[in-house]
Amino acid sequence: MRLDHPLFFPKRTARWWLPLIAATALLPGALLPDAPPVTATLNRAIDKEEDRAASFDTVERKHSALRLERDPGNPFFARTYKGTVLDITDSYVVIESWRGKSFIPRNEVKRIKRTDDAKAIELFEKYRKRARTIEDWSKLEEFTRKHKLGPERRTCLRKLLEKDPTGKDPSSREYHLFLGEIQEGSRWLREQQVETILSRGYSIVEGKLEKKSAEKKKKKKKSDFWKNPSKNIKAIDHLKEALEKKNAHSLWMLISRSGLITMPASKPYERTNLRTTRELIDRIDSRGDYQWRLKTFLAEYGIPIDWSAINPNKIESFKKRHPGSIHHETKYYHILSTCDEKTVTELGRKMDIVTKQIYQDLFKFDEKIPYKYILRLYRDGGEYHKNGGPRMAGAHYEPGSKELVGYKHTARESQGRDPFYSLYHEGWHQYFDYYIPNAPRWFDEGFAEVISPLIIKGTKAKMNTFNAGRSDVLKAYRRRGQVIPLNKLIRLKHHEFYQPNVVGLAYAQSWSFVHFLINFKHPRPGIQKKVRAFYKDYFWELHKGTDPVEACDIVFKDVQFHTLEKAWLESIHKQK
Repeated sequence: MRLDHPLFFPKRTARWWLPLIAATALLPGALLPDAPPVTATLNRAIDKEEDRAASFDTVERKHSALRLERDPGNPFFARTYKGTVLDITDSYVVIESWRGKSFIPRNEVKRIKRTDDAKAIELFEKYRKRARTIEDWSKLEEFTRKHKLGPERRTCLRKLLEKDPTGKDPSSREYHLFLGEIQEGSRWLREQQVETILSRGYSIVEGKLEKKSAEKKKKKKKSDFWKNPSKNIKAIDHLKEALEKKNAHSLWMLISRSGLITMPASKPYERTNLRTTRELIDRIDSRGDYQWRLKTFLAEYGIPIDWSAINPNKIESFKKRHPGSIHHETKYYHILSTCDEKTVTELGRKMDIVTKQIYQDLFKFDEKIPYKYILRLYRDGGEYHKNGGPRMAGAHYEPGSKELVGYKHTARESQGRDPFYSLYHEGWHQYFDYYIPNAPRWFDEGFAEVISPLIIKGTKAKMNTFNAGRSDVLKAYRRRGQVIPLNKLIRLKHHEFYQPNVVGLAYAQSWSFVHFLINFKHPRPGIQKKVRAFYKDYFWELHKGTDPVEACDIVFKDVQFHTLEKAWLESIHKQK
């Protein structure tokens, strides 16, 4: 019998439903067992499939609707939601994800992509227009339940409730519960109201809202990533650790290495760190179904990212934007450039030397960076700034895309230095970011300023830790008595470090203090060894996820800080 038979008309008997019932056998979902019957103990929203992790629905929002929810540092933020679409109405789309339930206004929705049976959805839409009676909608509800069409089933249940406004039907309560509604006295609270109440510390017990009992907060343990620090970063399956062991350190590494700069679970948005990652795990875990929810989070933000697989697309995109450009591949880099081939080849040779002999030699560990870096080099400053380069900068590192970007400096701009010195500086940030995301500015910039004056002769690179420009700046401030107290410098937050009235001095002091720690000399070998170990101990604490301020307290706990500061101040005019 034809599927387009006119089934829905008043006074039709049940026999007219036979074509629709027969039609379901033609659909893939008809071979699946029926969903379990709806009960009062429903899990708040929709019947759970045993393997929801296999695929996710997607709701994409319009660019114009992102408003303040979009993090300017991360173009992917709050653009898409991945999970299970629960409901689609004229007013909003409801999707269950790692966040819980999200209610997205229909006028903000750009696209909905579902994993449900498309043929079953098409068939439902065809016959819903002809449904008139309770019997019609009951049969449609049976069809949607059979094929696990959550949003369509909700549509049917709302129609059935409309046909029974008094609630005499014994199934009415079950329908309300399936729609995420909870009874309060004689009225039913809508789903959005229920979610608001749940966010205030309530839970659903036997179909009723109850205040959660106050639990004693457990004292959070410090990072146990290394119980016995070996000062060696081991290669670990971070994805497995995060999913199976709820390892916050592993999830932090996955998130940061994928280019997600700020933690989406926090408002106002914070830079991703171990604490915010642990809070994210706690939030996801508290909602139940931990692994599925974490997978929806990872899928939503494209975590982890295989940069090696993305690189070919970046290369092709650069060539299209810049016809005639060069792609030069080295051991550690994909160099994309609008410069001449000689310049690009020379840069590639030098960057490989610096990476191998300087970056990798400062800290040695088992875990290696599994992909080649993207390095974009433009022919001049004008082209560099036109393509997103910051003003007053010779090069920069983009932590979101993991790209190093710069331009060919003229002899005047180089001022007698290596023409690629800015790239050596920013290249350190690119390398360092893989192991310590969002590192404290004094430490990261201090090392970058120590590295950039390096000397390359032939196939060898040599550290030249003295930075003449930074030294002159610091000496001038020192003469005026305007040096930032060291105890304050190492605690400066990101935005404090880059304040216009601070940044020049902060850079100079950061270089000077790191230079001091690396080159510290003392007649007593034990003291000399201990002071020189400070920066390495600090590195390991940061990699473990220790808060930067706390890490300072740990590393310098046995040192009278004013004594250390005095020694550093005395060394300023002697540094070379």
